[in-house]
Amino acid sequence: MDTLIAGKSTFKLQVPYKLIRSGEQGKKPLIVYFHGYGEDITEMEEKIEPLLSLDAYHLFIQGPYALQLNPKEKNRKGFSYYQYDSEDTYINSIEFTSEFIQEIIDHIIPIVEVSRITLVGYSMGAYLAGYWAFTRWKHANDLLMINGRLKTEWFKSKIEDQDVLNHIQIVAFNGNSDTIVDPETQREMINYCKEHKLNAQYHELNGGHELTNEHLIQIKDWLLSLGYRNVVI
Repeated sequence: MDTLIAGKSTFKLQVPYKLIRSGEQGKKPLIVYFHGYGEDITEMEEKIEPLLSLDAYHLFIQGPYALQLNPKEKNRKGFSYYQYDSEDTYINSIEFTSEFIQEIIDHIIPIVEVSRITLVGYSMGAYLAGYWAFTRWKHANDLLMINGRLKTEWFKSKIEDQDVLNHIQIVAFNGNSDTIVDPETQREMINYCKEHKLNAQYHELNGGHELTNEHLIQIKDWLLSLGYRNVVI
């Protein structure tokens, strides 16, 4: 038996996304939400429901990689934005995901009037939000990470070249008893950004890895401080 051809090819997946408008039609921020590992866009929408009162377009994009979380629950699937069995796989898969996110945003922008783009990521979604913001820095205005980590080791040259990223407002919220993502590591990453004159803040909250009401209160206050507005009813 002879092997005639061996190689690699690409394939495309259909990935759900959902765009919601709060308030009247018009020019306003686009907030892009990324869920945690094993979740989906429905769960993320439920988690951040209080933020939907902000006058903005709210875009939820599901992770492309399906997961069987529990073999006993065959109908219960979750989703992931990237794979991380090795550093190469990690980078290649998160870049592939970032490309299709860019495609979705590029499709949406001609349809609605967008004043700025804000990324909100929880857990795994926070890693993706940081990667997308720092690789698509011309498009990103605000980066908000919840119980995740900014992979500054991938972006040292951009961080140290202060003119590239200094327009992005960066904030991290981490639980002080989080056993999944070490809050001390994220604090160090944010401090590194601040040392290089980036607009970065770190907020530590009581609690673990879960996304709580306290997170949402502080997140909303931070966005309002940037000029976001509540929907006028």
